[in-house]
Amino acid sequence: YGAKSPVQGYAGHYCNVPREHEPGIVACSFILSGLRVFDIKNPAQPKEIAYYKPPAQRKKLLPGSNLWSATADRMTDALIKLAQDLEWLGCELEYYGHKHAMEGFPGSGPTWDSFLEKQEGVLMTAEKVERELKDSVRYNPSLLVGIDYPLKAAIEFVAVLLTAVEDIKETALNAVQDLPSKVRDFSRTVQDQFGTDGRKRN
Repeated sequence: YGAKSPVQGYAGHYCNVPREHEPGIVACSFILSGLRVFDIKNPAQPKEIAYYKPPAQRKKLLPGSNLWSATADRMTDALIKLAQDLEWLGCELEYYGHKHAMEGFPGSGPTWDSFLEKQEGVLMTAEKVERELKDSVRYNPSLLVGIDYPLKAAIEFVAVLLTAVEDIKETALNAVQDLPSKVRDFSRTVQDQFGTDGRKRN
């Protein structure tokens, strides 16, 4: 799926090897997922042996970056965008689920293919949200929720969001008719909590 997703994915972007013949390893940069190194001594069974994912850059000024402005915060901006993508994909999945039911649940065809595509999109986007939230806990949850927000409360709130994401994933697999309300509530919660300036609203 990877980069074919409407909201991108974790596809390999650029790869390189240390030598042309029998390189042994390959290093690849991944969209939204850092640098990963694979043992390819047996090309039929590659194995990840190392990775590096740098901390979120948040408000840091990066020369030449088109993702920076005076009020930008990459971590919270990314989370809000992912929540919006999850809402859109979740509603699309429910639509195709309903359409599939109206057609008598055929096991193939364009509606079924679209349903599977949207389902995979929901699951992959939910995983991206989980990574953003877990990174926020790993690096500095107080910055994610707000400078003056208590650290304990920040961690608890992230845990609530992670529980909601797990529920969305389960619903996408087993009860798509319930998905629109859940993804809308999640998107609204993220937007209300972080606002447009990347800080918790009081």
